[in-house]
Amino acid sequence: MQRNFLETYHPHTSEENIHEAEIDRMCSSNGQSLPVSYLHLSHHSPVMAIWLADVPKQMLELFDEVAVTVVLQRYPEYWMIHNEVHVRITHLPVSDSLRELRITHINALVKVAGVVTRRGQVYPQMKLVHFNCLKCGAVLGPYVQNDQTEVKIKQCIECQSTGLFAINHEQTVYRNYQTLNLQESPGSVPAGRVPRAKEVVLLADLVDSVRGCRCCWWAGDGRRWGRHPRPRGAASPPRLAPVPQARVRVDHTPPLPL
Repeated sequence: MQRNFLETYHPHTSEENIHEAEIDRMCSSNGQSLPVSYLHLSHHSPVMAIWLADVPKQMLELFDEVAVTVVLQRYPEYWMIHNEVHVRITHLPVSDSLRELRITHINALVKVAGVVTRRGQVYPQMKLVHFNCLKCGAVLGPYVQNDQTEVKIKQCIECQSTGLFAINHEQTVYRNYQTLNLQESPGSVPAGRVPRAKEVVLLADLVDSVRGCRCCWWAGDGRRWGRHPRPRGAASPPRLAPVPQARVRVDHTPPLPL
């Protein structure tokens, strides 16, 4: 369904596939972000739009895989520039304030607005990890490293050793990782209240896509809520705060208008 939507959808006012123009614009700038309107998706397939709102992580992973196929079909050599394409959801019709985020927003697609008060440094975060067995020298992997749990090797598949393992940095695949604080804009704070803020995680090509002290819209999921472990290679301490994931993979989007 996702591929049919990206390849054939056109609004009533035009006979041209709007995603072809977006793909051309993305590839001309050597980008990785393919904007997709939620309103267009809901018009083409209401069921798929509901799935996207309820389970954004899984749906956006499927969209990313389909987007790579569609882009390579149009530009076969684009894999030499980027081997990943990320679908960015725009024009989400419902928006929430940072003050209204609750447990019901966990694992759901949300849209919030605020002012960026702090922007962290960009760190490498492990994505596909390879390990070296220090006993027999075998290279193990790749293992998928997510942002929730740390990959640990219990036994070598070559020598059956349970000894020490070291990360193979040459074959390990990394991605960009950045955090920033998103705070309520001054005009939206009730009288006598302190502005609330949330930590937003930027991944891949979203890093350094927004400047500090700028009011912007974000679309992401709130799946990382509460205390979360330190991401490997990200050098970020644990925090006690809801985190709307701006990966859109939600991750799930600052460079795109919502």
